[in-house]
Amino acid sequence: MFRLFRQKPKTDSEYFTELFTRYEKRMYSIAFRYTSSSELAEDAIQEAGLKIMRQLDRLRGFSTDELERWLRVLVKNTALNVLRRERKYIAAQEPEEPIYDHIESQSGFNDLVSLIRSMPEGMRELLEMRFVLEYTNKEIAEYLGISENAVAARIHRARAKLIEVLRKEGYDYE
Repeated sequence: MFRLFRQKPKTDSEYFTELFTRYEKRMYSIAFRYTSSSELAEDAIQEAGLKIMRQLDRLRGFSTDELERWLRVLVKNTALNVLRRERKYIAAQEPEEPIYDHIESQSGFNDLVSLIRSMPEGMRELLEMRFVLEYTNKEIAEYLGISENAVAARIHRARAKLIEVLRKEGYDYE
């Protein structure tokens, strides 16, 4: 069985430094592939580094192949967790500006409702509940049996799609 280092480093610090130096670029590449952001990839690598430090004794017994597989999975999962947290943060920080504030007349509102009703089923239901029936995210979450964060993220995506459709229909949405 081939070991990562020819000599066992004397301290955890030395082992960690050698390990991190050797795999940092690969770990960053994996993290970036999942986050598409250098900042988020760096955050993921930092978190992965902390997890590696906690597992050093275990990692010393791994072959190079086992270590590389373990690191790939660790970095992938860490990057996905960082990305999820970032999306929740963004969803929580975005003020909810009603779409219909930009529609100046009743006929415009009716056109908006028609556009919402032409959206795919999942998006249509969320948009109707939020912007036509004016349910809160909490009420929608309870009704659908999902978390408020999931509702906020789905509404964000549906709203972006609706804005795209509004622009194609000739509405000026800023």
